[in-house]
Amino acid sequence: AVQEGRYREALEKFERSLAIKQLIGNMPGEAATWAQIGVTLFRLNLAELASRCTALALQVLSVIGAAESRVAARNLKTVCDHLAYGEREVQALLADVQAEYDHDCGAGLLQRARADLPI
Repeated sequence: AVQEGRYREALEKFERSLAIKQLIGNMPGEAATWAQIGVTLFRLNLAELASRCTALALQVLSVIGAAESRVAARNLKTVCDHLAYGEREVQALLADVQAEYDHDCGAGLLQRARADLPI
């Protein structure tokens, strides 16, 4: 759906996938889904939301010690460079995203992404 420009449909599929992966405890799959959401949002010029999803992917991968965390870290750097974030902003972003995830497993982030998608 992303390749055809059907972003709303793609986000809905990502959300369903994410819910299943969270339910069964598939953390690598959850991180991959957050990363895909981040890439999609970045392509839509929603860089701030993309940074949050990418940061969340990095944090999930870091918790499980996955080698893919290096790729997620590079992706986060790319998005944060685009936003002109310095180290202080990146650290604040990571802390904020972790607190949000601890609160609702990313549900609020998905809601904001859905609201900001172009029609």
